[in-house]
Amino acid sequence: MYLSNGYSNIPSDNTETPGIINIFRLIKGVLYSSIESVEFLGKQVWETTPKDGDTFDFIVIGAGTAGATVAGRLSRNPKLKVLLIEDGTYENLYMDIPLVPGLLQMTKINRYYVPKPGNKYCQGMVGNTCVCSTAKVLGGGSVINFMAATRGNAKDYDRWAEMGNEGWAYKDVLKYFKKLETMEIPELIPDTKYHGTKGPVHITQPKFRTGVAEEFIKAAKEKGYPLVDYNGKEEIGFSYVQTTIMNSTRMSSNRAHLFSVHDRKNFHVTLESTVTKLLIDSSTKQTTGVEFVKNNKTIRVSANKEVILCAGAFGSPQLLMLSGIGPKKHLTELGINVIQDAPVGENLMDHVAFFGSSWVINASSMSLETTNLLNPMNPHMADYLLKRKGPFTIPGGLEIIGYVDTKHPEKRDGLPDVELMFGGGTFKDEFAFPLMLGFKQYLREEWHKYIGTQGWSLATVLMKPKSRGRLTLLANDINVKPEIMLNYFDDPSDIKTMIAGIKTAISFGQTKTMQALNSQLINIPYAECKYEYDSDAYWECALRTIGTTIFHYSGTCKMGKKGDPTAVVDPKLKVYGIKGLRVVDASIMPEIISGHINIPVYMIAEKAVDMIKEEWVLIDHTFHRCDNHIILILTLLDIQHEYCHEYRICKHSIYQSIASIFVLSESRSSVNTLQKSDVILLQSQRQLPLNWYHRLYGNNGLKLTNIIDLLNNKKMDFLKQSQRFRSQEMSDMTPQYNETFDFIVIGAGTAGATIATRLSEIPEIKILLIEAGFHESFIMGMPSIIPMLSSNSDINWNYTTKSSDKYCLGMKDNSCTLPAGKIIGGTSVLNYMLATRGNAEDYDRWAEMGNKVHINYLPPTPLAQAFVTAGKELGYSSVDFNGKDQIGFSYLQYTMKDGTRMSSNRAYLHPIRNRKNLHVTYQSTVAKVLIDSNTKRSVGVEFTKNGQIIRVFASKEVILSAGAIKSPQLLMLSGIGPEKHLTELGINVIQNAPVGKNLMDHAAFLGLTWKSNSMNSQFNSIKPHITNSLTKWRKPLTSRVEAVGFINTEQPEKRNGLPNIELLFASGPIIEDLILSRILNLKNSLRQQWKHSDGHDWFVGPILLKPKSRGRITLLANDINVKPDIVLNYFDNPDDVKTMLAGIRAALSIGYTKTMKTFNSKLSNITYTECNDYEYDSDAYWKCAMRIMTSTVFHYSGTCKMGAKGDPTAVVDPELKVIGIQGLRVADASIMPEIVSAHPNIPIYMIAEKAADTIKEKWGYLKKSN
Repeated sequence: MYLSNGYSNIPSDNTETPGIINIFRLIKGVLYSSIESVEFLGKQVWETTPKDGDTFDFIVIGAGTAGATVAGRLSRNPKLKVLLIEDGTYENLYMDIPLVPGLLQMTKINRYYVPKPGNKYCQGMVGNTCVCSTAKVLGGGSVINFMAATRGNAKDYDRWAEMGNEGWAYKDVLKYFKKLETMEIPELIPDTKYHGTKGPVHITQPKFRTGVAEEFIKAAKEKGYPLVDYNGKEEIGFSYVQTTIMNSTRMSSNRAHLFSVHDRKNFHVTLESTVTKLLIDSSTKQTTGVEFVKNNKTIRVSANKEVILCAGAFGSPQLLMLSGIGPKKHLTELGINVIQDAPVGENLMDHVAFFGSSWVINASSMSLETTNLLNPMNPHMADYLLKRKGPFTIPGGLEIIGYVDTKHPEKRDGLPDVELMFGGGTFKDEFAFPLMLGFKQYLREEWHKYIGTQGWSLATVLMKPKSRGRLTLLANDINVKPEIMLNYFDDPSDIKTMIAGIKTAISFGQTKTMQALNSQLINIPYAECKYEYDSDAYWECALRTIGTTIFHYSGTCKMGKKGDPTAVVDPKLKVYGIKGLRVVDASIMPEIISGHINIPVYMIAEKAVDMIKEEWVLIDHTFHRCDNHIILILTLLDIQHEYCHEYRICKHSIYQSIASIFVLSESRSSVNTLQKSDVILLQSQRQLPLNWYHRLYGNNGLKLTNIIDLLNNKKMDFLKQSQRFRSQEMSDMTPQYNETFDFIVIGAGTAGATIATRLSEIPEIKILLIEAGFHESFIMGMPSIIPMLSSNSDINWNYTTKSSDKYCLGMKDNSCTLPAGKIIGGTSVLNYMLATRGNAEDYDRWAEMGNKVHINYLPPTPLAQAFVTAGKELGYSSVDFNGKDQIGFSYLQYTMKDGTRMSSNRAYLHPIRNRKNLHVTYQSTVAKVLIDSNTKRSVGVEFTKNGQIIRVFASKEVILSAGAIKSPQLLMLSGIGPEKHLTELGINVIQNAPVGKNLMDHAAFLGLTWKSNSMNSQFNSIKPHITNSLTKWRKPLTSRVEAVGFINTEQPEKRNGLPNIELLFASGPIIEDLILSRILNLKNSLRQQWKHSDGHDWFVGPILLKPKSRGRITLLANDINVKPDIVLNYFDNPDDVKTMLAGIRAALSIGYTKTMKTFNSKLSNITYTECNDYEYDSDAYWKCAMRIMTSTVFHYSGTCKMGAKGDPTAVVDPELKVIGIQGLRVADASIMPEIVSAHPNIPIYMIAEKAADTIKEKWGYLKKSN
């Protein structure tokens, strides 16, 4: 399977050719190769020697798989000056012959490490120690490896994410696997879900295969294993090997990434340069540069942005420790000044392999045989040099790879624990192989007896070792190799798995297929093993004798979440505690993957480049063109902010996306690094409709020069407002460990900010407000950038729902995204600012509840006016939906003041920022509520800040205001929740409660858009308003949502009842919103079905106000950093389908009114391929469509339900106290017993105001504050 045609037996097409002619052919091939070698050399990067004191933007250490990728990618920006430092020399063409990697292990391009001898492994090697090789050449390990292209299993990366490494799940990294590769295996090219076709690394299969390999594939089928693409959906099974080979020669990272950039003037490479240490300012912990030695001269170079360490799992930890980053005690013993105490060198992992399983066969010309291959009288070498064909195209003799799960042999969709590597020859026939592995003399002699035999081999490789080794320094000197403890088989389960793997391998030799070749297992006697042959004890001894490395060292600079005591780098690969330093190589792997690591290291490097670019707001020099214009975004960078670095290039990603979109005229040819008044590509939005700017500007097309002039005029006004806003923010403080407060409020969102402020009205009480996010900024108050805020990962929790087959079918992985605010002000900073209370029937005394949130109308566009008029045409009144009656149509009311967002932060915290009794700690992630299990009293909170775990105590109460997703998660992690569920996760149960149940949300159908001839939607005539927006932040650069209708589809004539549908009006086609489609996670196929429009459009979205369906939230791990499992269960109750269908019909009726017809409104009849079986506009069609295009409007609620005493579904009582727990309340949307008929922001303010009064009354403070 997956193999290009070629000759498949060892004699070549020229078998009949006389031997002397083959010698002449070989000489000719060598001459041709010499010419090719000269051409190869001409493609290499030019070497330079930096001067002492030279400065670069980025310095990359190590030109291996990762380093060449990172440096090559960064150098695409011509304004960046990049230095790549490599200890080795140039790659040459002969290194790229696929069959010879074993020989390369014994050349000058290899760096030998000799681990510390052990008595549990490597007993058959000289000195009882395995030889560990790494590369010392441009291209690194990708030049000496066996070229196997494997990604590992999707579950490997999901496990990384579950450990708290956000952004490293398989769904996150798949795009980088695709980005790096050009798939050239014909059967796999069409599989674009898993494979790429435009990457620098070419993936192929050898042109040659042995006859015995074909038989082995039959044997695999005989044993019930499928033939798989192990880099596709499932890994378990067998396949001809996929390789990093192009045109039958090795595709190293040097060839893939550096050949194409060899003449870039901003890219500098220094070879044979040994880095001795990183230069780090010990007072600021800022990495400033690198010291290295070349030609016996010490050179120091500086980096004004970052140093990126890509020296591998041995080199990187050694350099970190020599530079003062490592275990404090160990470094101190060696006299190294400690800059950062870190577990560098721990967590060493490797794939240990057993090469002792070989079979001889009695069939001739079916397998590889060394003396035959190397005989110049035979055609094989000449065939390769002249035609690039024959057995020399096989990567190190490796032909087939299989993955098995020895613990669940029948399982095909799990995580394999053993890899089987098939070679079409006996390991014993390979004279270089035992030398490469460092076998003792008696073993080499035993193996050499089989040189010249026909046969096959099957190596057993342990995929998921539980044993961990370590690396330490022996001296404060880069030239003294570190001490390496491999610790193979330290965990007994590793031995058990390997024995199962060996027995699985042996079973292949017993199949009918392989027995037909008279396959006989070679029994090599091991002097160390005096056990019965084929017993478990024998195989354990054999493993400890010749079990050895396959050079997959990893994990020594472990990536981990904040607060992980075993982590060296964070999920962005930045070294904890050190500025300007990342590690990008296999050393960051928290757990080794189930495959060969070369391709995963490419992936790590590709992802690292994107993170570096995002950090520094960098772009590629190649632009996406659109109608001879370049799509750009202008960003105001002179805003002083703690997240901007000394060069005033904004590092924080919020400034990468927040701005208005403009067009660059053709007179400006290129823009690169984002600097003052510069421009960058709109990130993540490069694929735009070709006519997008006509919808923004009509036919006028504002020129960039005019915009820059305009901004220069208004920049100071904007800057003053931004600085004024920042000065009104609450200061950040870090509590002392064990510090006590009267009240601790968790979450500074709508509810938390309100409660903390109200409680701080009592000057004698001390309040702590804990927020996981950071400061709100002035620019976040600009209504027009709402979608961008929701797409920003730094201020958004970015939850996703569990995949479903009943809803969210138009979203990727059938999963809806669920934004939630991670910033002071919470979701009141992200939402659409709609101020709706709900209906009087939702809750009593609502009209009596007051607040200080400013409510404003905004001048409507003509289309919005038409919508309200259309409502009247349908018999509905124009109402104040926050007044006596809700049913009717109206322009929206917003939580705004002076044209800018009025978040809870601005409304409540800004005015009281100087109160000394209210303390706020930012970027503080609460791990759990501290509860005395004996008294069942909440006593405090444990949280993490800057990698430090802090415990604080509350003498009165802890108030949980973390939202309908985070609040139940925290309760369950603290021991309050469903007993069975918590017990399964090993959580001590303090109170059995239905936490996480009763999840409600307002589902909205987003599939109704009309085209019109109006020139007065939100997206037109922007030019006259730019000045106004920068100074007064007025319309039309404000929220596109303008009007609303509340209706009762069950009783259409009733005007004073409870509505069940909201009709939300917006000008502009919601599906074509460039950022909203990303927020909603729409499938690419769905985006393509929607045609980009030249019209001026409008949208009506029916929203289900009173859903009967209920979802749930459960934990996936006993870890706050692992997001919970969220099941929405939209349309689980058939009544919800019926009501939504009626809502869709009501929305359609708006478009049929005379009022909307005057605008020549025409429904965009978008069809969904999934609904082709139904007649368009039939009930069945819309029922199908709603399951595809229905998504959240972010109104999650009910997961900590409020209820009466004795209510088995209740978590909190009417005073919001957690039932069964003293001193703990929940105050946010999670307490709603039934979701209100409104957007919940204003109701949450009400809940918080009432909660504050209830708390004050409880503690005798109510009269004092009045």
